[in-house]
Amino acid sequence: MHYYQAPDQSLHALDDPAFVHLLPAGSVEITAAQYATLSAPPAPTAAQIEAQYNFAIQGVLDAYAQSMRYDNMNTMVTYVYSTNAQFKAEATAAVAWRDSVWASAYATLAAVQAGTQPMPASVQAFIATLPVHP
Repeated sequence: MHYYQAPDQSLHALDDPAFVHLLPAGSVEITAAQYATLSAPPAPTAAQIEAQYNFAIQGVLDAYAQSMRYDNMNTMVTYVYSTNAQFKAEATAAVAWRDSVWASAYATLAAVQAGTQPMPASVQAFIATLPVHP
C-alpha cells in the first residue's frame, strides 16, 4: 500500500502507484507510520471526557429510578413532595443518594484536576467507585 497526503491535508491510499496521477496535484508520498498518525482520531478534550463521565453518571441514576418504576431520576425526585408516604420516602432516599453520587463525582474530578489522584482507568471503573443506591 502506498500513502499520500494532498496539499489540502487530505489522505489517500493506493494499492497501485500507477494511479498516482488521479490524486490531487501536489500530493506527496508519506510512510505508513505517518499515515497512521495523521489519520488517527484526535484525543478527546477534557470537556469531552467530563461530558462522557457525566452522561454515564446520569445513566446510572436514571437506571435506578427506572428500576423503581419512575421515568428517570428527575421524575423520581419530584415525588419528594408527594402526599403518598411510599413515594415520598423513595424520593427522599433518591435525593440523598443522587446528591452523594454527584458530590463524590465532583470530588474525584477536583482531585484528578489537582493531580492528587490519577484519572480513573475507565468510565466503568469510575462508576464502581460511586456510592451505591439506597
